[in-house]
Amino acid sequence: MNNREKYKRAFSVLHASQETDWEAIMKTSREHNMRKTGTKLLLAAVLVSLLAITASAAGVRLMQGWGGNMEVLSVEGGMEVHVHTDNLTEPVEIRDGRMWFVVNGENRDITDEISQTEAFTYTFMDEQGITHYWVLGLNGEELENYGYAEYLKSDTWQGGYSARVNDNPDGTTDAVWLERWKQENNCPW
Repeated sequence: MNNREKYKRAFSVLHASQETDWEAIMKTSREHNMRKTGTKLLLAAVLVSLLAITASAAGVRLMQGWGGNMEVLSVEGGMEVHVHTDNLTEPVEIRDGRMWFVVNGENRDITDEISQTEAFTYTFMDEQGITHYWVLGLNGEELENYGYAEYLKSDTWQGGYSARVNDNPDGTTDAVWLERWKQENNCPW
């Protein structure tokens, strides 16, 4: 008898039980995974809350940009701006050859309010009393060639960022619409 026949003979007596409820086993496994995921989410929420409490106790103020695009940490003596460039939430959608502004659930056609020299501006105040300024303009003839910026202001400018504009070494951009808006609004960046 060769090895193959020996293995076949040895394992021929093994059979899965007819009473095994594979659906119940899979359901239990899914429920276990869901509990693990829920526990991880709860722990993450607790950690974020503790960090916020710690930051508050240390005199740090955290301000959030719209769509999770940035955080501004304001501490005595300075500010830190963290922009999530790897996954920015776009403030507009291009539909049927028109540009629609979508921040805060808006669904506003701004096609005729935006150009290479004139910016479209939208403001809102968040629950912390911080005013968000959204500034959008065109960097070329096509609607798809747009840029945008979000700046935060309380009594003074707190922080901000611009996206889809060409930055120059002197801190300016090639976006005429944005440079004009910053000058008109005394925005330091």
